[in-house]
Amino acid sequence: MYEDNRSDRTDESTDNRLKRRSFLTTATAAAGTGVFGSSAAATPYDGSRHAIPGRIEAEDYDTDGSFWAFRDSTAGNAGGAYRSDDVDIEYGGDNFNIGWTESEEWLNYSATVESSGTYEVTAHVASNDGGGTFTLLQDQRGLTTFDVPDTGGWQSWTTVTARDVSFSSGTQVIRIYVEEGGFNLDWLEAGSGGDGPPEDGGGTDNYPNLDGDGWELVWSDEFDRGSIDASKWSFATGGGCGRNGRLNTDCSWGNQEEQYYTDGDNAWVENDRLIIEAREELAPNGQNPYTSARLVSEHTFEKQFGRVEVRARLPATQALWPAIWMLGQDISSVSWPDCGEIDIMELTGDDTDTVHQTIHGPGYSGGGGISADYSISGDFTREFHDFQLTWYDDMVKFWVDGTHVNTLTPADVGGNQWVFNDQFFLLLNVAVGGIMPGYPDERTQLPQRMEVEYVRVYDPI
Repeated sequence: MYEDNRSDRTDESTDNRLKRRSFLTTATAAAGTGVFGSSAAATPYDGSRHAIPGRIEAEDYDTDGSFWAFRDSTAGNAGGAYRSDDVDIEYGGDNFNIGWTESEEWLNYSATVESSGTYEVTAHVASNDGGGTFTLLQDQRGLTTFDVPDTGGWQSWTTVTARDVSFSSGTQVIRIYVEEGGFNLDWLEAGSGGDGPPEDGGGTDNYPNLDGDGWELVWSDEFDRGSIDASKWSFATGGGCGRNGRLNTDCSWGNQEEQYYTDGDNAWVENDRLIIEAREELAPNGQNPYTSARLVSEHTFEKQFGRVEVRARLPATQALWPAIWMLGQDISSVSWPDCGEIDIMELTGDDTDTVHQTIHGPGYSGGGGISADYSISGDFTREFHDFQLTWYDDMVKFWVDGTHVNTLTPADVGGNQWVFNDQFFLLLNVAVGGIMPGYPDERTQLPQRMEVEYVRVYDPI
């Protein structure tokens, strides 16, 4: 994450990466090209905003017409029911339902969210054509994706549920974007709660025998104090120099990133979670077009060996680059990469089903870092996941959700110096742009958030 000459990964072709379905790949591309129109232009149906928590009937989308309140691929109302515009509505479901869905169609719903937090969202759906997929967004920020099964009939209804869906409070525009058509939608219902990460008693170890050891908690942040704990974290500030050094900033650090890391404006605690938010806005230095935050434990907490675990839900959009990582505490005296770097998790926002776990040191840094990837069948933006490191004298092991990903020892660094037997500190950040993730374009939709449930550090017993 630190070096400014890192090359793109070459273990997977760009074509294959782009073919993967990610809920923001298509939806945010459409938003970026104006398909969603202006969220302020549409008017609530019947003048009344939907309430969250509560039920939204699919047919009660906003008014003001195509490309403001909705997009429908076919002319006319194929079902001929309820409303007279071009959205296809039929008698069915509990009363009426949206039908004839096709890829890239969408609907806007003006809503008032009672309070920020996580909700359980249920959709009432049917399909006789193999099912489909749609994405739920809040003001162009992807929340979750629903996979609709084939129910065996257009009026054979079932429910699909997404838990731990994070809404922001206040007046919002809720959007349904059809990724893959071929289903009917009757209603959406948001209830308070959601299952979220399992209850852990404020620090109980969910992996008490990870790597065959017993573990004792020695340091943690559960983000349950209502604000960022200054005794544990500080903010690293400053602006990246941008693509090819185009910005009038310091290019001696970073990866030609586009963001400016602010002194706390882009990070806060909300609902017992750390929020790091990347935004498109002019930075305080008048140079960088994006802002974000980087939290570091340098000088407040540094550790040699043990287990590090961070539970987080990751953001996604083109050019975004969230990272959970560590740097050697002697960086100010020996510089990077001689200090060592351990990347517990990196993700590029265009490939949300894969995370990267890497070490960097002298002779194996930047594009030459020693890395392994871990992929899941969904994506890392929909739910919280645990990113883990077990770390010993002359050995590091990487894990995701308790699954072993990779083990590295001095034998793996090609005769170069092993620099991971010293004290390291923690870093949490979301970069915008850079050599690894690429740069913002018409697909990029901001703001986006990384949410961190906890950071825990253990010693083996």
